[in-house]
Amino acid sequence: MRRIAWSLALLLLAPGSLRAQYVMTVLDTLAKRIEVGSCPLADRMLGPATKNVLKAEVRGWFGPDSQFSLSSGQIKYRDEPPATLDINHLTIGHDSFPRGVMEAWFKSDIIDAPRDQKLPFTFILDDTLKFAVGMPAVPAIMGDTPEIVYFTVPATPKMLQAMMTAKKARMEYLGKRSDFRRRSLEEFAAATRLAICFRSGQGISRD
Repeated sequence: MRRIAWSLALLLLAPGSLRAQYVMTVLDTLAKRIEVGSCPLADRMLGPATKNVLKAEVRGWFGPDSQFSLSSGQIKYRDEPPATLDINHLTIGHDSFPRGVMEAWFKSDIIDAPRDQKLPFTFILDDTLKFAVGMPAVPAIMGDTPEIVYFTVPATPKMLQAMMTAKKARMEYLGKRSDFRRRSLEEFAAATRLAICFRSGQGISRD
């Protein structure tokens, strides 16, 4: 379970304020896979779900009451860790569109990149739509430097809404970039659809 191993290995490298979120992410990856479906509200907000979205992998749980936790993607990947999206009852917010937390991985040479306030952490969709998401703290590495490090950044309602129709995406920070797989965007869309349906109280249809 490679994603779990990476998360645990880097847990102690994370800023203290992020450790609780990392722990939640690790626990979420151990949760069962949820079959993706839709509901009338999600169909109105997002349009009908595509076949690829309905086949996308999302793990987590629903209930009790209004509590839930969803984490996009597979537990095991072939060669490199994926970008992931976590949406749960603590992050979802009160907007009409949900919010969540994204994790993006970079090669560890980003740690040595010169700091430049003109190069904030930026999320880019289809090469044109850009969202500046601040200047996250770079992990302080003690001991041997790992090959990769990951950053946790907020996924605002506007970002998630724009992602639903995007063909490609990437994160840029300090002159470095982390490209998202197309499959990751489909997994993001699946998790977002499930969150909209559960929060609305509408039944999730998988027909």
